[in-house]
This record gives sequence, structure tokens and C-alpha cells, in this order.
Amino acid sequence: MTGWWIIGSLGEASFFAACFIVGVLGLSTFVNWFQVGGGFWLLVGVSSALVILGAVGFWYGVIKVAMSDEHREAIAKSGLLPKPKGRAKKSPPPMIPSLESFNDSPGAKLAYRLPGFATERFSLIAVGMLAMAWNAMLAIFMVVAIRRMADGQIPYVLLGLIGLGAFIGFRVSKIFVKSYVQAIGIGSTTVEIEDLPLVPGRTYRVVLVQYGKLVLKKLSLRLVCEEESTYHFGTDVRTERAIVQEQPVLNQGRTRIDWGRPLELEGEVHIPVDAMHSFQSLHNAIHWKFIVEGEANRWPSYCRNFPVVVYPLEAQSHVEAKSGKVMIRLLGLQPGYMPNDLLELEYTIESVDTSAISAVEVSVLWLTEGKGTEDMGVHFFQRLTGNSLGAINWTVPQRLKVPLPESPLSYEGKIVKISWCVRARFYMNDGTEYLGQEPFYLGTITKAI
Repeated sequence: MTGWWIIGSLGEASFFAACFIVGVLGLSTFVNWFQVGGGFWLLVGVSSALVILGAVGFWYGVIKVAMSDEHREAIAKSGLLPKPKGRAKKSPPPMIPSLESFNDSPGAKLAYRLPGFATERFSLIAVGMLAMAWNAMLAIFMVVAIRRMADGQIPYVLLGLIGLGAFIGFRVSKIFVKSYVQAIGIGSTTVEIEDLPLVPGRTYRVVLVQYGKLVLKKLSLRLVCEEESTYHFGTDVRTERAIVQEQPVLNQGRTRIDWGRPLELEGEVHIPVDAMHSFQSLHNAIHWKFIVEGEANRWPSYCRNFPVVVYPLEAQSHVEAKSGKVMIRLLGLQPGYMPNDLLELEYTIESVDTSAISAVEVSVLWLTEGKGTEDMGVHFFQRLTGNSLGAINWTVPQRLKVPLPESPLSYEGKIVKISWCVRARFYMNDGTEYLGQEPFYLGTITKAI
């Protein structure tokens, strides 16, 4: 490729856009002026073909800008590419995002190409769709106005609307052309990683590739952990985000990139042993992502995000409490538990008439706290009623064994906190309710760094 590719791409997009507009004009004209017959359907068919050709060709050109040729070729040759490390297919741990979208995107150098999120790409597509729809509507109005003038009528209002619409269409098209040229010049960015999901305590190779034709002032890649909390403020729904952990991965100073010779950088990223895993609930989330930031001559600065998934560290681990008249005791010699451990506990109630108990509920659950709306997930639940209650001697603590999940781990962040606990509720015949709650710690993560 050469520098003329920008002019060629712009010309190609303009040609297909013109085919689309001509097709719309033709369809509108033939439907308004021609009688139905053999020639009519031939002209309608040709015009429809122009509309389809123009729309498909135009959007193919736009998508070519949003996706590099190297990326499409890598996907086409996926049989020759490094494969993700084989692992048995299984559902992700509870409350952790799925890896499905990552498995379908092989990299050219490493096993996985991370899905990217670039706001300028979506704005380019949105402006392109608006420009195409608006100018198509304007073409139809022009045909109607011409038809009325041919019949001896002068549609002043319609002509005024067409003039205003032409001005808006010109401005929208100008914005699209500017965004299109910028997207061509800056080019796409890809980030590849050797394995997924990421696991605390391990180091991973990372490859950053920047395409386009530009002189970079600087280019950086960093890994961040971001907390996200959604809450209600009056009638508004607000979302607050805070970066709680950050790790520089790559930094590149001034350099030049040409077509066909992309900038390729390779580095390593280490996931801290005490890193919190990815987490997603209804109102709260903990995201891990790579952020690429670039500054270039003659082009605006850009920032592109590439999400990753971090699983909890697999390992192993164990407290006594009193809450009112309900007694809960966690059996174990350690101060906390690890994923997949067996939680053993005893619970009972004191100083009540046990014959007046109507129901008992025991649950193991996690809760979120912070600025956002609180979320709760029940891992284990047991309810005792009727005959099953009559057979219980409440002078003896009742024992339960509950296998703990892989995630979410306990976590104390800046705006998101995840905590685990055991709850026991005793319902009495007179409507009285007694509640006991005993917190415990799952995992080894303490606070956001």
C-alpha cells in the first residue's frame, strides 16, 4: 500500500455512495412517472441493483477502515495460527464474564486477539448511516418536487424543506468524510495475548500492533482494574467508575508508521497475586482491560480499550459468632476460606420456645456494598418447615457442610466491596423473626491497590 490508498479508499466510498443515491433517485422517479409494464420492472430492477450495490460496497469500504487487512487475513487463516491452549469447556465461575467472545478471535502472533472498543469506530458508522439515510430521503423529496413542478405546481414549502435538508445533508456528509479520513490515517489497533483467562500470580506475553500512516509522538499500553457502580440519584441513574489498579506494559516514543509496515511492540504483563478477579453483577462490576493511548502529528489523540477476564486464584482455607439469640459457628482453624473449600458450620437458637418455631432458613451468600445499589447472590439456601422441624433437637447445634464456589472472592475496593456471610433466620408462630449473621473471608485479596 502507498499514501494514495487514502484517496483510493475515499474515491471507492464516494463511488458506492453515488450508486446508492442514483439508485434511490431512479426508483423514486420510475415509481412516480412510469406506468407499470415490462420496461418499468426492468428499470426498477436496475435501480434496486444500484441501491444494493451502493449500500453493500459503501459499508464494505467503511468496515475495511475499521478492520485491518491483516486482521481479516488472520481470521481467514486461523488454521495456521497459534491456537488457544486446550482446556475443558466449562462454565465460568459465578459472576464472572464469559470467555466466549475471546475464543472466536485468534491472533496472528499469539493465541488470542482481544476484542477492542474504539468510540471513533462507532461514531464513524453512526454518522455514515445518518448521512446515507438523510441523503436518500432528500433524493426522494427532490423527485416529488420535480414531479409537482412538471404538473405546473410550485411546492414552495417542499422546496424550502429540500433547501434546509440539503444544507443538513452537506454538513453530515462533511463530518462523515472527515471521520473517514481520520480513521484511514490513524488505522486500527490490535492487542494479542498468549492465554486467557488471566490468573493472579502469572506473567503473560502481550503484542501491540498499530496500523495506519502517521507520525506518532507517543504510544502507550497499560493494564487497569476498574470498579464500576450504578446507583439511583433522584430519578436519574448514574454510573461511577474508579481505576483501583494500574500497570504500565509498553511505552513507545516518537516513531513513524507507513502503510504495510505497522508498528509492532511486544512486552509482558504480570497479574499480581492479590489481584481481584473480574466481577459482574446487576449494579456493580470490576473490569480488567488494556488501554492503548496514542498521540500523533496532524491527527487527534485516541484511546482504545481491550477488555480481558481475570479468574480467581485457585487454592485452599477457615471463624465464631453470636447475633442476638441465634448462634452461628464456623468450624475451622484458619481465618479465611479459599475457593472450592468445604465450609462447615453449626447453628442453633437460644432462649426461645423451640416448639413455637414455624420455619428456619439457612443461607450462604455474598453482598456488595458501596456507592452503587447493593447486589446479593445466594450460593446455598435451605429452608426447614413442618415435620422436618419437629425432628430437630435445638439443644444440639445443627451442622451443615457447604462447598464454596470459585468466585466472587471477598474484596474491599474504593467504591465496590464484596463480602461473604452465613445467615440463619428463625420464624416464630407469633410473627417474630430472629436473625443471625456470620461473615467470613473468601480468598486472599484484601484491598484495591
